[in-house]
Amino acid sequence: MSEILAAVGVWAPAVYLLGFTAVVMVGVPRSALTLAGGLAFGPVLGITLAWVASVLAAVLALWVGRALGEELVERRAGPRLRRVRAALHSHSFRGVLLTRMTPVPFAVVNYSLGALGVRTRPYVLGTAVGIIPGAIAFGGAGASIGMGNLEWALAAVSVLGLAWLAARRPLGQSAA
Repeated sequence: MSEILAAVGVWAPAVYLLGFTAVVMVGVPRSALTLAGGLAFGPVLGITLAWVASVLAAVLALWVGRALGEELVERRAGPRLRRVRAALHSHSFRGVLLTRMTPVPFAVVNYSLGALGVRTRPYVLGTAVGIIPGAIAFGGAGASIGMGNLEWALAAVSVLGLAWLAARRPLGQSAA
């Protein structure tokens, strides 16, 4: 990988950012790309680039989902769509945040939420916050592979697990 980075030179972060954004929009798993970013650029830059590219891909897919329309999603999701729509419209930020903590493919969520007409601001904020644990976990794991530091990888995966547990409360249940 170091040969590839050397060949691209100072443009490597920009190439990674644009490439990540493009391939995530077509359904390539973010986790693998985030891991590669941590490995290639280290924990801070790798996680930051993966986070920025993920948010960018999510916003672009939201717009595409809106252009495709709700009818397409309704055919795929069926009656569950009403419950999802109601939860997202009454608890937009938290609903988006929770979708980011589920194992549903990132691109599917992005296009679907766009088609459902989720408001942009809660979508962007929920996405930006909700993907932090995964970015830290996978970017940190990639960086730890590059540095030979298993403790960093374990700490990063622990952050992801704790965030998932915290997000499991049902919508509408307050944090006591």
